[in-house]
Amino acid sequence: MIGGLLYGAWTFKKQTVQGKILIGFMLISLIIDLISRGYARMSINNLILLNVLSFAEVSFFSFFYFSLGKNKKVPVLLGSVGFLYVIFEFINFEDQSVALFQSYSKVVVAFLIVIMSMNYIITQISKGKEIENRILNLGILFFFSMEFILLLPLNYLINYYSEIVGYLWLFRVSVIIIFYLILIHFLWNNGEGDSQIHLQSG
Repeated sequence: MIGGLLYGAWTFKKQTVQGKILIGFMLISLIIDLISRGYARMSINNLILLNVLSFAEVSFFSFFYFSLGKNKKVPVLLGSVGFLYVIFEFINFEDQSVALFQSYSKVVVAFLIVIMSMNYIITQISKGKEIENRILNLGILFFFSMEFILLLPLNYLINYYSEIVGYLWLFRVSVIIIFYLILIHFLWNNGEGDSQIHLQSG
């Protein structure tokens, strides 16, 4: 992720609106991850950061899909629902023990982003238009679909230790790595594509 961020920062002016949104998302995600690791080392409950990450996800991907299609109502409506739900969980958050913790903000936000992604893809197909950045959009759809499925039993995944749970966490880590590789690939193509245009015109 750090390599992708450095490249994104280097080519920031060349990136499309969508690229700049994804750079912002990756930066916030990295900051949240570092804070979470710091909290864990200091034995501070870092579970509230799941809500912070949920807020970042619904914010950036609402803007992402708002910037794509002409139908702005869907990302605005779904983004607003996501904002309100995450704020509701923030207000009702208690410093619970890990054993009692159960947050649905990640699940709700993942579900809303899946709807945004499917709405964009289906709209483009129904109008006979090309799906812009197909790999990226399918990657977003796949990642948040997996997040929705895997994080429904979050309390179980955190508190119960078995071989199956271990494999599920390993699968989730693999999905996250693939997702960020797709984001980095998109940023790379944006930066490289712009450079090639300038070289050809020169």
